[in-house]
Amino acid sequence: MDIGNDNYGSDLSRIIELTYTDRPVREALASSVSSSLTLGLLALVGCAALAVITVRRLTRPIGKMVEDVNAIAGGNLDHPFTPPIGEEMINLEESVSSMVTRLKDTITRLRASEENYRTLVQSANSIILRTDAGGRVTFINDYAQKFFGYTAAEITGKNLIGTIVPALDSTGKDLAAKIHDLSMNPGNYETSENENTRKDGSRAWIAWTNRPLYDTQGNLKEILSVGNDISRLKQVEQEIQALNSELEQRVAERTRQLVDANRNLESFTYSVSHDLRAPLRAISGYSTILLQELPDIPEKDRRYLEMVRRNAHGMGKLIDDLLQFSRLGQQSLHKVMLDPAPVAWEVIRDLRKEPGNQGVEFRVGSLPACQADPILFRQVIINLLSNAVKFSQIRDHPVVEIGSVTENGRDVYFVRDNGIGFHMRYADKIFGVFQRLHDEERYEGTGVGLAIVHRIIELHGGSIRVESAPDKGTTFFFTFD
Repeated sequence: MDIGNDNYGSDLSRIIELTYTDRPVREALASSVSSSLTLGLLALVGCAALAVITVRRLTRPIGKMVEDVNAIAGGNLDHPFTPPIGEEMINLEESVSSMVTRLKDTITRLRASEENYRTLVQSANSIILRTDAGGRVTFINDYAQKFFGYTAAEITGKNLIGTIVPALDSTGKDLAAKIHDLSMNPGNYETSENENTRKDGSRAWIAWTNRPLYDTQGNLKEILSVGNDISRLKQVEQEIQALNSELEQRVAERTRQLVDANRNLESFTYSVSHDLRAPLRAISGYSTILLQELPDIPEKDRRYLEMVRRNAHGMGKLIDDLLQFSRLGQQSLHKVMLDPAPVAWEVIRDLRKEPGNQGVEFRVGSLPACQADPILFRQVIINLLSNAVKFSQIRDHPVVEIGSVTENGRDVYFVRDNGIGFHMRYADKIFGVFQRLHDEERYEGTGVGLAIVHRIIELHGGSIRVESAPDKGTTFFFTFD
């Protein structure tokens, strides 16, 4: 302060000097700071230690669980879990344990399925192969190893060509190109056959079924091939081909012989027709002249001449029928759609003109159209109607009927009479050549007419049958196709 200041009321002549130091304060402050730092450092160290201990308590179970999971992931599915601490860790352990249990079950089923598949493949009596896209063998089953003579170690990784498939088969076919195409386009060879070779050089024919196997990206990975030995089948096929070739040669030779025989038969029938007809005409002609020129000859002699003339005429008719029958097999059919009714009426008109037929009643029923040779069809109608008239003339009122019925949806023609009939035990003989069931003296004929009918219907692919009974008449049923 300024003592000489007028504000002070007195004069002060003494000056007092006051002095002081801050060292104690600094020392006290330094001591306090040092203590605080020490305490803070100790507290920090304690917190850090506590944090480390806490983290270790928390991470040790997780680390142990990681070790357990890694052990399981390494394939040890039976590795036990260390008991966890804390509810969350317990839940996590339970979830992982459940997952491991399901994984074990799945692996067990897969192993069982794989074992079943391996057993099936290895015990199969078929050749089973897998090849890659390059045609190299990746798998071969036991049966295939025994069949081809290679062990799995010898053939695995080897190409099919040069091992079990020859480059060329016995006929010179390029099998190498086929195997290459199979590897590129397996869908074109779902089934195939080719010649294969064994380790000892022998060959065998195998029928293959091929199935492509693809990876998850859809790329061709392998081809599964299942084969069966068909060597015996191929051998039988070759034998059949050889037999067929031999049979064709025999048929050709037999055909040639038949052609020669038919040619000789034609020559023979011409000779019969020419050489036999001439003397028969002479016998018939001279006997007729004698009967006309010698009206006064004894009745006995006249009867003999009549018999000669009649038999000569019958012989000529027999020759005509035989020639017609022999030529049927050589005659070609000219089928057309025809109406049977006009044909039947025309034949009936001709029959009515013959002596002794004026009293016969003819009935014509429904006659549906059919496919047939017109000339041969007319011959069938003539022979059947003539036969019916001949064996019904003994009746006071002979009736001959032609018509049709429906059997199993088909139209069947029939010719019926009320004549003498016959016993059905003779039905199989009635269509034979020269088969006669009645007295030749009373019922004239050559015994060839019904044989001609049967042959014509056979040529048309039809059928004919007869129904009859003694004194009850006869009915012929027939079709043409």
